[in-house]
Amino acid sequence: MTATVSESGRSGGKTTVPKPSWGTAIARVAVSVFFLLLSVSAAAQTAPKPNNYQQKPFATRYPDLLNSAPIIHSTRIPPSTPTECDTVSIASTDPWIRTADLTTRILATPDFVLSGIQITPEAEHADLSLQLAAEIDDDETRIEYLTATSAKMNLEERISFLWPASDYEEFISEKVLRLLFMHCIARRDEVAQQTQLPPELVTRRLLTARTIKTVVRTSWMRDKVLLSALKARPEFAAWGIKPSKDNKPADFNLVVGHILSTLTWTYRLIDTRTGALMDSGTVMAFHDERAATRIAAAVVKQISERRPLPALLSKASQQVDYAMPGTWKVKAASEDMLKRFPDTMRFVISNGIITATDLKGATLFSISANKMIDFADTKAYDTIGDNFRWDEDDVSLGCDDCAIGLLVYVPILLVLDQFRSPVHIFEIAWLEDNVVRVGSFRVSSGDYEVFLTSLNSLVETQVAVRQ
Repeated sequence: MTATVSESGRSGGKTTVPKPSWGTAIARVAVSVFFLLLSVSAAAQTAPKPNNYQQKPFATRYPDLLNSAPIIHSTRIPPSTPTECDTVSIASTDPWIRTADLTTRILATPDFVLSGIQITPEAEHADLSLQLAAEIDDDETRIEYLTATSAKMNLEERISFLWPASDYEEFISEKVLRLLFMHCIARRDEVAQQTQLPPELVTRRLLTARTIKTVVRTSWMRDKVLLSALKARPEFAAWGIKPSKDNKPADFNLVVGHILSTLTWTYRLIDTRTGALMDSGTVMAFHDERAATRIAAAVVKQISERRPLPALLSKASQQVDYAMPGTWKVKAASEDMLKRFPDTMRFVISNGIITATDLKGATLFSISANKMIDFADTKAYDTIGDNFRWDEDDVSLGCDDCAIGLLVYVPILLVLDQFRSPVHIFEIAWLEDNVVRVGSFRVSSGDYEVFLTSLNSLVETQVAVRQ
């Protein structure tokens, strides 16, 4: 646009400032609005968000913590096995996480409470010291550092991780607990020291029992889930055993716990008269719903060994039903499985066996039904806005056109990011050479609901056979 001089300017010696065109004005407004929306969006993404804690197993709530290893910086070689700890100190120099808040959250975790480890403010006298700190690198990226030191263990170790996008309090407390239990032995309920009730007294107590009380000592399971699982078993109604009310003692207690960062759930039957142990056991499951169902089934089996069931319930049918055969195209999602199988695979379920093949039909690995432990739908999501984003190298608009386009583009993305579409990712746990393996996979082709139904048929049928 060329500046002009008015006629009056020529005669009077004054130059008139040209008026901007409407296109230039709109471009300037568009740029201003864009940077305003960009600053609001950045503030929303970096600001601490309230904790939306859901009581789910560790592996499902934060799969990345299990699938990807943190960056570890060690200046002293840590011990090969955890050391028994009496006290631990926890401190934070991160301005967003106060020491008091972090300590309070750790103390509210049943798994830590049951470990028997105490928190002390005196770091020099603690068996293990944990400190949280934060730094901003050259790229303006916020990096968190969690340092563990111990003179007793000759340990000095530091892990680094990025500030989480959400649930930061839960995420960081999990990091602290994981590092803590990596080096310190947790005293799990002191079952070994608990008095065992003689077998004849166990039989006598269970024959006359009329009430049972559920005691959940882990944050991963909800009380109502365990109670619903017990009520769903017809055997308790046939025996006349009912859940006791909150303020009334029961004939025996069912105490449930969970071993941190594993699929293992523990349960104990405790005689309320003596406090002695009547029976105990473990089950393996991803979620509290399935764990509660399996615990209820295991307890029924243990009681039925001392207290016969009515004839109609004495022998449940164990008909094997492996659902319909099917084929699905999948891709490894967890880091360990992706290293072993980086290419797309096909999963074929037939005759109680999951067979993984490459696209040419060569067998990669197989999981038989009797080796399966559990599966879980992780319910991951992508935002619709991801499908509409420009790549940096693809933006070819002119300056004025780009500003006007961004005025429309950015608000659309802000709206589309509120809509999420499901990503079909699932986890499977199975036994391989007597070791529990957990792998995450993504289904890219095939009916996902039928796939989950088939997995459920494999798992539940085998659990029923084992019981």
